[in-house]
Order: sequence, then structure tokens, then C-alpha cells
Amino acid sequence: MSASPDINNIPPGTAAHGWLAIGGERVEGGWRYPERNAQGERIGTITRWDAPASGARYTAAKGSKRGLIFPADGLPAYAGTSGRDPVLVAEGASDAVCLISFGFTAIGVPMAGRGAHELAELVKDRHVVVLGDSDDAGRRSVETLCAALVDVCTSVRFAYPPEGHKDVRSWVADGCAGDADLSKLIDEAEPFAPTQPESAHKPQDPEFTPFPTDTLPRAATNLVRAGAQAMQVDEGMIAPLALAAMSSAIGNARVIELFASWREPAVLWAVVVAPSGSGKSPALELVTRPAERRDSEALRNHREATKEHAAAMFLHERAMKAWERGAAKGNLADTPPAAPEPPLCERIVTNDATFEGLASMLAASPRGLLLACDELASWLGGFTRYAGNSGRPSSEAARWLPMHRAGSLKVDRKTSPPLRIEKAALNIAGLIQPGVLAAALTGTDFDSGLVARLLLSMPPTPTRRWRPGGLSPMVEGAFSTLMAKLYDLDMPEDEHGTPMPRSLPLDEEAGKRWAEYYNELNQHMAGEDERTRAMLSKLEGGAARLALVVHLGRVAGGEDARPDSIDGESMRRGITLAKWFRREGERVYLRLAEGGDDRESRQLLDLIRRKGGSISGRELVQSSRAFRTVKDAEAALSRLVDAGHGAWVTPPQRGPGAPKSRRFVLPGASGDPVYRNPAGGAAKGDSVCVDGVDMSNSGTDGGAA
Repeated sequence: MSASPDINNIPPGTAAHGWLAIGGERVEGGWRYPERNAQGERIGTITRWDAPASGARYTAAKGSKRGLIFPADGLPAYAGTSGRDPVLVAEGASDAVCLISFGFTAIGVPMAGRGAHELAELVKDRHVVVLGDSDDAGRRSVETLCAALVDVCTSVRFAYPPEGHKDVRSWVADGCAGDADLSKLIDEAEPFAPTQPESAHKPQDPEFTPFPTDTLPRAATNLVRAGAQAMQVDEGMIAPLALAAMSSAIGNARVIELFASWREPAVLWAVVVAPSGSGKSPALELVTRPAERRDSEALRNHREATKEHAAAMFLHERAMKAWERGAAKGNLADTPPAAPEPPLCERIVTNDATFEGLASMLAASPRGLLLACDELASWLGGFTRYAGNSGRPSSEAARWLPMHRAGSLKVDRKTSPPLRIEKAALNIAGLIQPGVLAAALTGTDFDSGLVARLLLSMPPTPTRRWRPGGLSPMVEGAFSTLMAKLYDLDMPEDEHGTPMPRSLPLDEEAGKRWAEYYNELNQHMAGEDERTRAMLSKLEGGAARLALVVHLGRVAGGEDARPDSIDGESMRRGITLAKWFRREGERVYLRLAEGGDDRESRQLLDLIRRKGGSISGRELVQSSRAFRTVKDAEAALSRLVDAGHGAWVTPPQRGPGAPKSRRFVLPGASGDPVYRNPAGGAAKGDSVCVDGVDMSNSGTDGGAA
């Protein structure tokens, strides 16, 4: 490996250091370097040519995906922990290499602000400064990146090189900047404030409606309620994931028949949108535990089958040698002995979100598969990739759509035989943070219909406090029994081993309810925007799928339901669930479209609700790093008052002492701080447990409000 002293026109002795730091290697005519995901895994290999003959400055190895450029050893733990030593984000490899050469911690992103979702995961909870290019495209890229980071980073600032210099590298290469100039530029970077104009007629953000838990089968209802109480999360966090887990257990065993040519499979893509630290992972682990146990058993059986296959292959090789000896003597049998087929490894659940990996597992899993991810960013981020060496992005979203309808999936592979799965049924139970979701989704994802197929839930995050106890084993055992019976549903197959699901028709009452829902839904659809219409069109079949899952869950739980047809009660519950997911989908769509001022107000209101509905300026400074002084905090609260979200209240003076400061109070909340006794008992003597200076007395059992 060699390094040219004037590579990239950066002063001698600095460029090679930067390229080597990111894991690059010198090749004839340029530098080859890796692009990585947020976990540091290489996902692409790019070459930057010094003087390209064809005009293409960058080329990519076949199959490469766009990723991030950062030091091969990862980001130092200290980087970005202080606003004085932020992580720098620049556009492209050469700018990142230039900054790294000067000793800064820097990350390069692909052009046009791509890679924002991976970047948000990598720099979460750090101070960040985005250094953009001084042109219109560069400014749009800065806007995109900052908008993706503002919800997940401690602080986000941005800056541009001085006029006359396109980017940081050219500024340095022209001999106009050194370490001191770069440090000054970073110190003077501006805080990011989104510039989207606020509509004067912006619709009100609808309030969260509690999940209709009583529509679930009895065992699932008990699990969701007990689990939500034990984990101190909203029932809307657990219930959608439980539906997806039950749907996966049914898989290709059953379909619902709306009429002769319209059948819907048991496939649900449930996505819960919730911030970090809200209890997402425990909720997912709870509902997928039966599937995980079954998956572990399947893997153990496969290991044993592999041992048996190895023994059978040993006998087969001996038989082949005997056959060959016979051939040498002229008494060759008509056909050689057949080799034993290698055992297939059926899978039940996985967190491998790659298309090729899932296709291989589905080929060996005729019933279908559950993709369970507590962070779906990697799944959504896999939809955009390099198309060969052209550098043009192409969407893979359309490749996933057959798995939503349990349709035929064809995968052509260069190094392995092609795959064809006749009924590729993939259920999804996943979670993602709001900011990461906004950064990961593109217009192509909406246009392809991918987003419309997601059953979205964005539950509130209660304030959690220590509570002894836990989930009753009887409750979890009943749900496990229900799941086992769903997995044990017989799955007919044709002579080729292709699943032939049994069709469950609608009884008379279910048919009437379905017709009313279908007509009502299509009447509403006519007046909606394009994205909402797409979501509603998928909720036509979505209601039927939900009814199928609920009905078979009722049958498995021993409730009053026939196993050979869908009754009116199950259809009523399925429609109720579909309407709830419609409201949640509309809430999430509004969240994705909100501007900077809307986001700031919404986050502040969420904080006040978690504090019990009232807060003072001083308490807001103590609770949020976004406010440095009481004056700043009270100014933000006054803007909420002006917008009609609440009012200022001055608590009455009780006894001597300094006057009490005024408090911002949401409608229906008390302005007085509340002190509660420990959960489960009265105060002992004169001691009390202070849950929080602003907690209302609407909580129950000392738990989450």
C-alpha cells in the first residue's frame, strides 16, 4: 500500500493518514475504502479515482450498498460527549478524510443526505455538527440530516465553509484553512432550527385512543393487560405485537374467504413507534417467547437430523463404492444408489431483516415465518442500495410485497441455485423510534405501497416507577397454550409439498358486518389524500385478516366459536381493530409530516403530561437540557399558552416563606404538586414517598400514570 504525497490535493502527509484511518487502501489510480452500517459492518466498497478517465469519480463494487464512512475502529467513546468536542458529519469520503487527518472525529455520509437513518443510530445521544457543501444541494442535504438527528442527538448544529469554497476539502486544499480555521468554524456553528412553514390551517394532532384490548382472544387479552401493568407500558405497545405473533402461528394453515376469488392470508405487519427507553424490547420478548421456544426446538431437531444425515451419507458412500466395483466387473445396476436428501432447517422466528436471508428461511418453512425486530431501522434501511457500479439508487421495497400477501416469491442468486417459494408468508412484529422512522422512510416507500401495509401503533409512554411483582406464570402459560394450538393447526399440502390453506368462509352475520364496513370504508376513501387512501385500501383486507386471527384465537382458547367459519363476533372485533389501526396510522402520518415548531411543542407537551399535567419554569430547566435558563423555559411555556394548550396558574400561598412561582397547567390538571404514599399502603409515621413534584393524583397503585 502506497500513498501519494498530494493525494486529493490535501497537504502532503495528511491525506494518507485519513484514508488509512477509515480502512482504505491505495490502489492504482485511487483509494478504495469501505462504507459501513451503524454497527460497523462493511456493506459496500467504493473506489475514489484521482483523475477518472471516464468522468466517474466514484465507482462501487457490485452488490454494494451505500453506508457511512468513519474510522475503522469505530467512534471513540468520548467523541460528542461535549459540545466543545462534537462528532463532525460531512458529505462524502474526501471531506471526512480531510477532517480525520486534522484529528477530528468525523463521519462521511453519501450525497444528498442519504444514510440519515444509519447516521441517527450511530450518533445517538451525542453532540453533532454537520458541515455542508456551499451550494443548494449541500444545504438541502444539511436540512435532511439535521432533521433526522434533532430528535436523537444531544445537540445538532451546522456550518458551511466560507464563500468561494464549495466544501471543507477544497477550503483546505486551496491553502486557505488549517486546524485553527476548522476549529473556529465548528465553534461558531449554528444550532439547527427546522424552517418548515407552519400551516395556518394545520389539523389538530388527534389524541391517542386506548387499544381495544377486549377484542383479542381471552388469553391474549389477559397477557396484554397483565404485561402492560407489570412492565408499566401502554397496552397499545404489546397488543399489536401479540396479534402479529398469533398470525404467524397460523401462517399458511388458514385463510379467510370473503368470496370465491377473494381470500386473505394470516399475515400482519405490525410496527410500534416508540422512543428509546419506553420498554419496547421487553414487550416484544413477552409475545414472541412461545415462538422462540419453538424455534429453539426446531434448531435442536435439525442438529440431530444433520447427524443422522451424516451417518446416512457414510452408508451411501459405501454403497456407491460397491456399485462402482460392480460396474468395473460389468454387472452395473441400472441406476446408482440415491443420495439421502439433506435435512431442511425449518425456522419459526428470526431477527435477520435481509431479503436473501429471509427468502432462504422461508424456502424451508412452509408455514411461514415471524420477523421480530426491536429496531426496524435495518429493515427499512435495506430498501435502498447501489445498482451495480452506476451509483444509482434503486428501491427494493417492491420485492417484499409478495410476502405480505403470502404470494409466490422468486429469488435469482448468482452463487446459489434460484429459489421459488410458492406461499411466502412473512409476519412482522417490530418497533422503531419516531425520528428514525421519519428518516428511514422515503417517498418511494409510500408510492410502492409498503407503508400502507404497516399496522402502525404509537402509544404514549407512561412514567414508570419501581413496582415489585411481575407477570403471573398462569397468564403467560395460557397464552403459550393458545399459541401452541395455533401452531398445531393442520396445514394441507399438494403433491409437491406446497401449502394449501383451508378457507374459512363468513357466516351470515359476518357477511353483513363485512359488507357494511366495506361500503363505509370506500365512501370515506374518496375524500382522502393519496397516502391515506392507500392505507385505507389495505385496511379492507386488513379487517378480514384481523378477524381471521381473532377467530382462530378464540377457537384455540376454547371460546364459543366454530372452527370452520368466521362468525359475526369475530368480524366485529376485526373491524374494530382495523378502525383503531386507521386512527393510529393517521396519527403517525401526521407525526411524520410535522415541522420543527410542531415537533418542539409536541415534545414539550409530552414531557408535561409525563410530569402529571403541570410544570414550573425551574422544573422544566431541571427536566430538559433544551432549556438553559428559567426565562427560556417560561418563554416556551408561554408559547403553549398562546396556542391554547394550557394556562398559567399561581398556586395559593400556604404559610410563611417565599411566594410560589407560577405553573403551566394543562386543561383538566391541578396546579398543585402532589405527594403520594408508597404503593400498596398508607404513610408510616411522618414519612411520605415523593413520586414527583408535579405528579397528578390520577395514577393508580403507585404505577405509571
